[in-house]
Amino acid sequence: MACYHAVPEESLQRAGIALSQSVARLTPGRVRVSGVAGVARQAADEMAAKFPNRAGPGVALPALERAPSDEGWSYRYVTVAIDDRVANVTFKGPDADPTRGADTWSLRAFRELEDALLR
Repeated sequence: MACYHAVPEESLQRAGIALSQSVARLTPGRVRVSGVAGVARQAADEMAAKFPNRAGPGVALPALERAPSDEGWSYRYVTVAIDDRVANVTFKGPDADPTRGADTWSLRAFRELEDALLR
């Protein structure tokens, strides 16, 4: 007896994944439970093929500098203040024109936010 897991086709298409012909032949919008991993692998491979391999050195990410304070801690663009059991997180906007590299505001601010949330 085959066991199926319903996968709404429109949900897959919204996520940018087209059902392969072999999966569509089973039952439209349904995938065998034993085949879900294969369908997911195929969809991931198809999406990965759309993006070129990046060559080059990439961006070296420097260590984040965290400064403790009486209320919590702070970074260059993110400040965390702890009040009882509530954490108030404040972002500072960029203080210069955008540059390319590890110190660009968007990359650094979101690295700091991630570090603050995972602490």
